Amino acid sequence: MPCDNIVTWGKIPAGSQFVLSAKGDENLFEVTAKVNANGVAEPDWQHEDIVPGQKTRAINAGTHCAVHILIVVSADPQKAIVLDAHIAAANGTIDANQSCSWNFQHAGQFAVTIFVSNK
Repeated sequence: MPCDNIVTWGKIPAGSQFVLSAKGDENLFEVTAKVNANGVAEPDWQHEDIVPGQKTRAINAGTHCAVHILIVVSADPQKAIVLDAHIAAANGTIDANQSCSWNFQHAGQFAVTIFVSNK
């Protein structure tokens, strides 16, 4: 589902996974993400981690994460660049209420921030 560029997903069951992926003409875009969990910066997620995806991060008891995603599109693509994020339960089920997709159809720099908490 389409979402705003700032999203908050709370009460995520422990053992779930935050999942991020992007697709499109790789000659036209670059995507990276910075993750901060419980006040500690984690290693950056690079383009090759996210494309074609899926880059995941476990959501454990007491986890509070901020995922800051930056997409740079160098030229208008013929087909939209698509960023997808969702929460997958431990059994792999995707929660439709915690699933977002963003389409980027023009050149520019775009920021998306997702806050995830199991509380």
